[in-house]
Amino acid sequence: MKKNNTKKEIMELTKSLELQEESAKDFKAMAESLRGKMVELERTVEHQKYQLENLRYFTGGQATTITKGDELFTFTCPLGGVLSKIKSHFIGSKRDRQFTLGCRILGVDAIVHNCAWSAYVNGYDQPVNFKCPNNGIVTGLSGIHSNGAEDRRYRFHCCQVKGYVPDSCEMTKYVNSYQGRMDYKMEHDSYMRGMYSVHQNAKEDRIFRFDICKLRALA
Repeated sequence: MKKNNTKKEIMELTKSLELQEESAKDFKAMAESLRGKMVELERTVEHQKYQLENLRYFTGGQATTITKGDELFTFTCPLGGVLSKIKSHFIGSKRDRQFTLGCRILGVDAIVHNCAWSAYVNGYDQPVNFKCPNNGIVTGLSGIHSNGAEDRRYRFHCCQVKGYVPDSCEMTKYVNSYQGRMDYKMEHDSYMRGMYSVHQNAKEDRIFRFDICKLRALA
């Protein structure tokens, strides 16, 4: 009789253990689901923070500009911003380009510092081949025009990003044709490090390529 009771107890304990294991699996699945929802919630909160900061940024400073043909222009993004948009069209009567330049905030947890203007990086009719030094990214652009050469010389405003360096950089294809329109906008996680451009005397215009990077956090 005692042996039968022991066998019965073993069976009951085995069944209880199996039920507990099933419950543990259910709890684990619930925990994984909650963890996934928490990650999504955190991403949503970060995105909303970014949208809020972006709204504050654009209402708190001049984040876009439109240049005029033949005239000097110098544009720097407001504090905390990076160059993110370049639109342009050719003005035949002036043999020059009009640019629309735009900025966006760098990010809620990133700070730009050690900013400086470059010297003019090209001669008239000569190529532009520039990359921000010291792991910088472009936060401003300036151009001076010559009616004699019918061309511009350019200089760049570069800033370092505290705790980050440019990474996975790629040069775009030419983003316009001679005397054609340009409309280039960077993705939210992409940043301009530099520019390449060549001039053609027959068209008295330039074509442009941009050096675009991601940002990598320093260890």
